[in-house]
Amino acid sequence: MKQYGRDEDVINRGSRYMDLSFEYHVAALSLWNSIADSPYLYNPCMFLARQTIELLLKGLIYRECGNIVGAKIGSGKEKRSIDNTHNLLALWDYYVQNMQPRLLPSSDDVGRIGKAIKQFAKRDNDSTKYRYPETKNPKTFLNLEPIRINHTPTAFPELGNTPPILVSSQSNKVGIVTSGATDLKRGYEVFELIEMLFQMAEV
Repeated sequence: MKQYGRDEDVINRGSRYMDLSFEYHVAALSLWNSIADSPYLYNPCMFLARQTIELLLKGLIYRECGNIVGAKIGSGKEKRSIDNTHNLLALWDYYVQNMQPRLLPSSDDVGRIGKAIKQFAKRDNDSTKYRYPETKNPKTFLNLEPIRINHTPTAFPELGNTPPILVSSQSNKVGIVTSGATDLKRGYEVFELIEMLFQMAEV
């Protein structure tokens, strides 16, 4: 078995991770653009977005963090090799701590990206939230339809303290978000995070 050190092989491996992350990103965006018509696509879309982030972080580590042979990522008993690590925050922390400072974005950007990754990782620490109908520890059940959109409202909802959220679909239908506004907002935040990470990868 070939060992990956800080040479052409490890840099190429990083590029392969980033190339695959781009493919996951295109798939995630395709589903995201259909959310207004098919809100049940939310969970698969978020899984693809999460996989995009994980592959991007691993690609950045392989490309820019020096010799990673034998490196362990995480803390305490949770330390694992990069291939067995799915914790986004642990991957980000490892990247920031081992990256050459000249290649890091500004400290403000590092803070913004770190905060966004922390929030997303909190919801899906071990990459199971969006791909199984339940989690193990603690056992919780996935909301299989976190977003609901009414495309045929019989009457416009009353305006209260919180105005209704309107969405326009690809078929030019306007709908009212009846539940899942927070999940919808989180989806936009995840795609903003991905955009920031791709900008870092292009440096």
